[in-house]
Amino acid sequence: MWALKSSSLVKAARLLGPEIDGFFASVKTLNANDSIHAGHDLAPVFMMLMAFAVENLLKGILIARHPHRVTPVKLTKWEGGAHDLVELAKTAKVTLTRDEMRTD
Repeated sequence: MWALKSSSLVKAARLLGPEIDGFFASVKTLNANDSIHAGHDLAPVFMMLMAFAVENLLKGILIARHPHRVTPVKLTKWEGGAHDLVELAKTAKVTLTRDEMRTD
């Protein structure tokens, strides 16, 4: 279920791709009197959806390895990072690159 949710989040994020691409393409050719392309505010939404997808994959890995981590009672509290992707990756023993570990 965690992998399916992650896949759905990635699909939703990818739907924003054309708008985001259109925005960045328009910035390259933007003149002083041109209006900004409508996709300018969607990049953060794309990143949020992708982060949720990664979070679901990491939690799925943790649950597959340690099924006792989640019960109906414990779904509201997650030990080992909750929404902190770097901490979740460490807990799941998933190796991250230096760039992936950056939080700035």
